[in-house]
Amino acid sequence: VRKLGRTIARQWLLTGGLPVVRAVPAEEQKGREILARHTDKDWTLCDAISFVVVTPLLQHMPCFAFDEDFRRLGLSVIMTRQ
Repeated sequence: VRKLGRTIARQWLLTGGLPVVRAVPAEEQKGREILARHTDKDWTLCDAISFVVVTPLLQHMPCFAFDEDFRRLGLSVIMTRQ
């Protein structure tokens, strides 16, 4: 079931459905700091950096997610069906 989410996300990304926003070193560092503060969580560095990058872009708007990680990071999410 989770693989279906990845397949859809990959297809959307490769067909130009989403702009690619690259993290700068300061954002990567903030992501590492999030991981260091939350050692009890099962977040990846990618999750933490994504949170740092998208938070100012979203301005509290809901975002799409394929798992619960963004919700656990405090973002408002629209879960996709898997």
